[in-house]
Amino acid sequence: MLTLKNAATKVSATAFGTAMLTVGVLLTSATASDAAIIALGDSHSPFGTNTIANLGFNLVNVTDSAAPNGTTISSLLAPNGITVTFSPETGKRTVPDGWSTWSNGYTGPVYSDSVTTSLTLAFSSPITAFDFFAEPNPFDFRNITATTASGATLTQSVNGLAGAKYFGFYSDNATDEITSITISSSDNFAIGQMRLAATPVPTPALLPGLIGMGIATFRKRKGEAAQESSKA
Repeated sequence: MLTLKNAATKVSATAFGTAMLTVGVLLTSATASDAAIIALGDSHSPFGTNTIANLGFNLVNVTDSAAPNGTTISSLLAPNGITVTFSPETGKRTVPDGWSTWSNGYTGPVYSDSVTTSLTLAFSSPITAFDFFAEPNPFDFRNITATTASGATLTQSVNGLAGAKYFGFYSDNATDEITSITISSSDNFAIGQMRLAATPVPTPALLPGLIGMGIATFRKRKGEAAQESSKA
């Protein structure tokens, strides 16, 4: 029998120690363009407080709904005025009441309607960074995939028993900003701890954080490919 988090029986969240951020870089499938959105994934990833130093971006929390558990939610508003719209509409739940487990010590609102296996988050204005945690409803491993409108994709195997994982998308080019993200899985899931960029694409002075995460590697590979092409 498949056991779900939103069933009557609740399972207490397992305590996890803080894990160091292990960066996994996935690149967009775009070809001849300098635009770059990178995807980062890490189980139980710590946020840190100085996101400019860590990531090159000033990130702000998307304001969670104050509505009761079970309320249908169509959108949320970030402090910088960006609206995050859910399609289809989703429901508010709270860890551990309404959604039994999570990770990284988090107890707070998450969003799931207990049915949907694909959820699109659309932003009222293009943004340069967005991250969140996600966890499947079954107390078991499921693949969860997040894809931006421009095609940057990250798939992770996520444990539904207190194993919520981090998904992050970051752009270093104003011509390839994030307009929407679609999250999907074979089973229902919840997302939470959403943040987005409070400022435009980082200035060159702020890019070292991004370079450390893989954009330098991305550009190097593109340069090498161009050189090989010119030799042919």
